[in-house]
Amino acid sequence: MTRRLRVRTLRTRVSLLALAVITAWLLILATGLSLVLVSRLNQQVNDGLRVRAQAASATVVVRAGQPVGVGESATDSELDSSIWVYRGGTAIARPPVAAALQRVADALAGTPAHFADRHGRRFYVLPLLTHGRQVGSIVAAADLDPYERTRDTALIGVGIVAVLMLAGAYPVLRFATGRALRPVGEMTRQAAEWGVVAPDERFGGDQRYVELASLAKSLDGLLGRLAAVLRHERHASAELSHELRTPLSRVAAQVELLMDNASAAQRQELQEIRTNCAAMDGIIDTLLAAARTELTGVVGRASVDAVLRSFAAPTGRPRTVVESEPLLVEVDDDLVVRMLAPVVENARRYAARTITMTARRRGTVVEIDVANDGPRLPHDLAERVFEPGFSARDGGHDGVGLGLALARRLARSADGDLVVDESSEHTVFRLTLPAG
Repeated sequence: MTRRLRVRTLRTRVSLLALAVITAWLLILATGLSLVLVSRLNQQVNDGLRVRAQAASATVVVRAGQPVGVGESATDSELDSSIWVYRGGTAIARPPVAAALQRVADALAGTPAHFADRHGRRFYVLPLLTHGRQVGSIVAAADLDPYERTRDTALIGVGIVAVLMLAGAYPVLRFATGRALRPVGEMTRQAAEWGVVAPDERFGGDQRYVELASLAKSLDGLLGRLAAVLRHERHASAELSHELRTPLSRVAAQVELLMDNASAAQRQELQEIRTNCAAMDGIIDTLLAAARTELTGVVGRASVDAVLRSFAAPTGRPRTVVESEPLLVEVDDDLVVRMLAPVVENARRYAARTITMTARRRGTVVEIDVANDGPRLPHDLAERVFEPGFSARDGGHDGVGLGLALARRLARSADGDLVVDESSEHTVFRLTLPAG
């Protein structure tokens, strides 16, 4: 199956379209020039043959109404080179030529005036008339080879000129198209920049080119809607943070007061409540961070080695070992920490002795693996552990079941992903992020 050529840039497409139009016009001009040239050469050959035949007819000696010979003249050498004089069908003067040409001339003798091409020659028949009656013929011949060489040379020259013009036109067309599209590229760059850092900026209607006014109007409308969304997101985030954190703070404060006079058993329960409040507060921070990342698209940068070493615990059980080279990712370091925290916490629940954290670069991404030497995660749970609310009661880990789900959402909002590496013999969570 033939695959169509894919043109990926508007600059190339416009340049090729303009080049195709120029090529079509050059073909039309070359064809017209060829037709005119061939017509002029044919006319030149015909005129030359007529002149020579008429000059030869002036030297023919006619007696008693019949041509009997050719008189002497200063141009006899020219006339004899390719001129035949016939009385009826009998040649009374003929040049020394090949037998094939002689046969052609004999066949043309006595016919009305006309042209005929034979054996690379053009023949012209001029009747000799006496009192309105044809008594003989003049047959003149011309070699067509010089004219054909002239025609071929001219056509080759036209072809070379056309190819040179097209070869020189394409770079000029690309340059001109690039210059013409430069304002569009600049507006695109500004729109992308303003959409992140200055959504209140506008292009306005006073564009240098009329054709860009409509584009500027559309981009201004888009920036306006984006600014409204960002304002709403900031307002909603602030309200959400206040509305959720206020009751959590009250619960935490009441727990602190109750713990002073509580029994040992009650203290344990209250401590669990306080821990859950802290976890809920962290979940709120993670949700707000994910929302800001998805809406604003602000790109940060983090050192993977530094983030991983913040989780390192070379002593204790389980111990955490970091194996990483200096790498950067295009994500804020606090977001990377929030992505890894639930993964590391999950590994600590199930590791027997060691948690190993490794990082490596694969093309345009950085892969961060968190492995533990505990029981291997069953294949049927490799995706379920990322479902919100999945917990130990469903065969998963202890907890409320939001940590891994939020970690994956954060990773995907940063153009990455969080998955379980099912090809490993241990439980390995793999976080993929764009390399910086």
